[in-house]
Amino acid sequence: METVTGAPPDAPLLDPLYRDTLVDGLLQPVTDVTQAALPLVQVTWRAVDALTFPLCISTEHPETGALSNISLARGNVVPCDHGRTVVEVLETLPSASGGRPGLVELALPQSPLTFQAEPDGATDAVERLRQDRHALDASPRAVEPAVQLTMVFPAAEVEIWTPVPDLLADHAFDRHFVVDVDLDGSATLRFGDDEYGRRPEGVEGITARYRIGNGLAGNLGYGALVHIVIPNDPTALALWPDVREVRQPLPTMGGVDAESIEAVRQLAPRAFQAEQFRAVTEADYEAAAAKLPAVAAAKCVFRWTGSWHTVVVAIHPRYPADLITAAGGRTRLSDRLASAVLQHLTRYKLAGYDLDVRAAQYVPLEIDVQICVAPGHFRGDVLEAVYRVLSNRLFPDGSTGFFHPSRLTFGQAVYLSQIYATVEWVPGVESAVVIRFKRYWALPNQELEHGVLPLGDGEITRLDNDPNFAENGVLRLTALGGL
Repeated sequence: METVTGAPPDAPLLDPLYRDTLVDGLLQPVTDVTQAALPLVQVTWRAVDALTFPLCISTEHPETGALSNISLARGNVVPCDHGRTVVEVLETLPSASGGRPGLVELALPQSPLTFQAEPDGATDAVERLRQDRHALDASPRAVEPAVQLTMVFPAAEVEIWTPVPDLLADHAFDRHFVVDVDLDGSATLRFGDDEYGRRPEGVEGITARYRIGNGLAGNLGYGALVHIVIPNDPTALALWPDVREVRQPLPTMGGVDAESIEAVRQLAPRAFQAEQFRAVTEADYEAAAAKLPAVAAAKCVFRWTGSWHTVVVAIHPRYPADLITAAGGRTRLSDRLASAVLQHLTRYKLAGYDLDVRAAQYVPLEIDVQICVAPGHFRGDVLEAVYRVLSNRLFPDGSTGFFHPSRLTFGQAVYLSQIYATVEWVPGVESAVVIRFKRYWALPNQELEHGVLPLGDGEITRLDNDPNFAENGVLRLTALGGL
């Protein structure tokens, strides 16, 4: 865009280099001062709306010459983000902590709570939620929870409370709270204790103004937005424009889902990444036991004995030699592994808890398979190969059978489709039919019809196929065809 130097402020903008007439769609240079100059349109925008990339208007191609109409500019486009502002009156249910009354925490009825970049210069929470939000591509580290509380205290005193990342730097009279978001997206507002942040006492009414909507679901394709939701806020409704049609000329982008727990852990300060030699929950004991190389999986439950808690940890060994089978199918851990696990978990155990380490509860299987051997293959070789892939053994080449302990874990169901896929992968197997598929000690319970053998949380399948110990699982193969 060009302007004429020295032109009056209200004078129309003219281009001194080009005429106002096009020839074959191309601009023509001015060759005579009497020729009419090209009128110009001046386009301006705010600094916050400036382009973040260079816009190509025209270019020259060595073969085709000048190329115009390269870029398309759209005006009067309203930026929008994924979310909806709601205003709700919350019930005040003050909690008691340490004998002192006051509001400890408060749950928001709707979710997920929106996190957004707040505008600069906002002086209160109402203004923060109503001003333009132009930083829609802000880093997740720069966003804040879009929520504010209006609290009514005795004598009709009204206070605005706003969120902060933490209360460690707050004083006893600061009107702040922290937003805790659960894995399901629900948000809980946590208040101070009158030392780090103020604990609201004697609240007579609370009104929450917040926005909901987050994640990849907000990334919509072109033309997906066709409806508009009228706000339920009377104050905002008075300022609501007369909208007759909604049109989305551009696709939306920039929405991201909440970070996973593992991502948060990786981004946490180094002090929080250090290993904590402390087990509190059942999952803590399971994770601690899994750190031993000889443990393939672990399952923990707390048992109340009448006087104290006992932590029962079932261990699934990685190596078959660490699982001792007694007569009748009873199993126990080898003395070496049991002692190693007990010593290892004792470092994590809390005072006042007993520790009981035992073997997992194994479920022996009974599987019969009929195999059709392809022409040109020896039945004996094919049967040996099928026994190999369905075994519980570790082979010299590093491969393992389907029922090797390292491939099994607690509560892992066995699917008939997996058996078929493993058997039919063997060279020389033309087809296979499973005619028996059940627990060894039990009658069939429609496992074959449903195609799955389910297990309980503390159970693990076992198929040793040892003729001397049939109670540890039996695999029968029969072959037809071949040589």
